[in-house]
Amino acid sequence: MSDCSNALCDFTDISLEFLDATTGEDIFFNEILSTDDLIITNIETRSVVPFSVADSNFADTIFIFFAEPEEQIAQNIAYNVTIEGIFDFTLSYDVTVVDDPCCTDFRFDNFSIDGINFENGGASSSTNSFVILVDL
Repeated sequence: MSDCSNALCDFTDISLEFLDATTGEDIFFNEILSTDDLIITNIETRSVVPFSVADSNFADTIFIFFAEPEEQIAQNIAYNVTIEGIFDFTLSYDVTVVDDPCCTDFRFDNFSIDGINFENGGASSSTNSFVILVDL
């Protein structure tokens, strides 16, 4: 039996940074659009996915973080991400569960974003982080 008292388990999430494709400005930080209008929906269950908004350590940037821990044991996850009349795209990926004596770890891979231009990484440097380029 392992001693897990000092284990630090990672929380796996996905972050999206939304930038104006022309100016490079964050469309939420500068109040061009409101995060209240952003809807993330699980395509399979048709349920709205909760997300949190965090100012980053980088000036003029907001990251949208979301994950569905109770559903991440599924092999394939797909979301519809939309602000009505502005953008509508699909984000999908595969999930692998890796059992560890102290933590259950989720590995995300095979990311696909369809319906909008994007860049991998972004200011957060996470492999689960994407910069979404919005044409306004």
